[in-house]
Amino acid sequence: MIQWYILNNCELVEPFFEKHKMELELQSTLFVEERHKKKFPLWFKKFVTSLRNQGLQEVSDGLFSLACGPDRRVRKYTGCIVNGVRFHTKERDFHLRSQNSGVMVEGMHEEKEIDFYGVLTDIIQLDYIKGCEVVMFKCNWYDVDGRKRRIHKEGNLVSINVNKCWYENDPFILAIQAKQVFYLDDIKLGKNWKVVQKFHHRHLYDIPEIEQIEVSEMFDMDDNIDQENEFEENDRTIHVDDFGRQSLHRDDVAPDVIDFDDASMENFGQQSQRGLIDIDEEELGCNDDDDVDDVDNVDDEDDDDSDVDPMFH
Repeated sequence: MIQWYILNNCELVEPFFEKHKMELELQSTLFVEERHKKKFPLWFKKFVTSLRNQGLQEVSDGLFSLACGPDRRVRKYTGCIVNGVRFHTKERDFHLRSQNSGVMVEGMHEEKEIDFYGVLTDIIQLDYIKGCEVVMFKCNWYDVDGRKRRIHKEGNLVSINVNKCWYENDPFILAIQAKQVFYLDDIKLGKNWKVVQKFHHRHLYDIPEIEQIEVSEMFDMDDNIDQENEFEENDRTIHVDDFGRQSLHRDDVAPDVIDFDDASMENFGQQSQRGLIDIDEEELGCNDDDDVDDVDNVDDEDDDDSDVDPMFH
């Protein structure tokens, strides 16, 4: 499930979708979309690996990393800063005075584009080969089907009923796709109804998009605004941005040579495994079987600070 979502939202992979569907249609015209979603990750891995080995077509490191799938070990966080906007899981929000777990994302429902409203439950980092990482949000989505009168719009105000969820089998989004919202009690409609409060980060501005231009790199954002008194001592927060990866290599300073004895190397090897959690290949949706399942059993083993840039390059 999670690997399929990543592939389905990557422009590098789009040219391979039609080819796979054509092969499925030659086998049978029944349930093509369902079979495509289930079988594409494994087919894509084999196809790209074959192209790379035979040298018939240039395959970039990024494409090859995607095709190979993520490491079985993943990292789990309780906080994430995306382009200067701080997100917390619902569980972490419970212990704070602020609210940072509200999430909104645009999506398709019955061939119609709507806004999906939900709450953030897990923050998961997937590691790929070639040093690539992807951060995913796992969310509970509130049922806002208009036919069931679970969403109420009055002027510029939007209220939703939070008593029921939907799309339980499709909980993942990319961290960079998420927009933050706040939920306020609706005193007019009563229990289980929340007014959705959208906001614009004070350091972000709406700028018309230019064709094929990435997110602007000119903003210098302070990700600690109004939050400095609410951090936990053992805060686990990951940073995600679209501003590129800064090199940590310096050519203007002479290197320091450090001697490592055998005991130190053994201790270093043990410490390097901290924070890594094993999960089944089946759960990532990139195993050798056809099943593409959900990532549900990811445990938090670390309490130390982490500050990385997990954007896929």
